[in-house]
Amino acid sequence: MNGKETLSALAITSAFVLALSACGNGAGQTPDPMESPAETAPMDAAPDAESPTQDEGGEGGDEMTVSGEDEHRVSDEGAIDITCDGGGEIYVEAAAEVTITGDCWDIEITADGATVTADQTRGLDIEGSDNEVTIESVRELDIEGDNNTVETTSVEEVEVEGSTNTVTYTEDVPDIQDDGTDNTIEQG
Repeated sequence: MNGKETLSALAITSAFVLALSACGNGAGQTPDPMESPAETAPMDAAPDAESPTQDEGGEGGDEMTVSGEDEHRVSDEGAIDITCDGGGEIYVEAAAEVTITGDCWDIEITADGATVTADQTRGLDIEGSDNEVTIESVRELDIEGDNNTVETTSVEEVEVEGSTNTVTYTEDVPDIQDDGTDNTIEQG
């Protein structure tokens, strides 16, 4: 074989190897020989991403951020920190210890025995019982459950249908509608 034939044979062999590599990973690229097969993924594969309704974080407390029209459901007991970044709806469905910072659109507690600490929300609905809530500011507070305790600095409207609930506020007297029994709604 002369030099011209050798170069031609090498070119054909290289083209064949590249074609086989492209067929093997489906992406039209030569795989990196330093990567393990598990690290090689087609380019059109969607990256793993958590939805805004799942907890993030690890042992010792989870952290989560919601905004806009996002919603998050707290469905496991334990501690979780949630940041509301200009909106978001939080549903507390388990007897969890929930700390919420920022301004949420709505917080709904359907669990029994949850402890919730929050900065502010437009609406706070408590359908469960035996919950303890401390919140800086809430526009509309609606309690349907029994034996709940809510402490707030500022609340505009309070509607209670359950029994033996306690609501304590420190600023301006809100509009109050108490359709339940043995409830205490007072400035303190």
